[in-house]
Amino acid sequence: MSSIPSSSSSVQHSSPDSNTTLFPASTTASTSETKFYDDVEEYINSLQEKYREKTVIKKHTCDKILKALSLEKGKCSDSLSTNFVYWCRQKFIIVKLANVDVVCCAKNRKPVCVYEALFTVIKECHESISHGGRDKTLSEINSHYSWVPKVVVEIYLKSCVACQVRKPLKQPVVSKPIISLGVMTRLQIDLIDMRTRPDVISST
Repeated sequence: MSSIPSSSSSVQHSSPDSNTTLFPASTTASTSETKFYDDVEEYINSLQEKYREKTVIKKHTCDKILKALSLEKGKCSDSLSTNFVYWCRQKFIIVKLANVDVVCCAKNRKPVCVYEALFTVIKECHESISHGGRDKTLSEINSHYSWVPKVVVEIYLKSCVACQVRKPLKQPVVSKPIISLGVMTRLQIDLIDMRTRPDVISST
């Protein structure tokens, strides 16, 4: 299993009320992060209701998944539906990392990146590949984490200041003007070969 970046602790992201921060306070970073989550929420709300909760995994949902996976087979929970427990067992597994139970994707065994850590995880992976494009960023993320939608990565890239600054501006193609020095100083003549069109003498 590949190593996880130093931000792996961000998968189990602290609550907004926590006094600990992953990065020094920055107005620009704070604004970018707020804008990012606003855009992600707008995208999620545009989906059908049945897909919203499972498009990204929020911290409280991840806790429920961990609880569902911890249930003994054949036992049920009053707070968890049978369908939810079945879905959890189909999609996720528990992997111990540093003696901590971490929810991972059953398919690739990568830790689930919770919603609250999306900005931090995408930012670190994107910067680690020197602000590469969408596919490179997504590949880097998927080598360490799971459950990070491609659309969410695209939303982040649109708000990446460094990428926007270095992106070349598209200049409109302007035709070169024809400058005339005076009247009748520039003429254009179309020659027509009339040899293929013999004169027709009309009979009267």
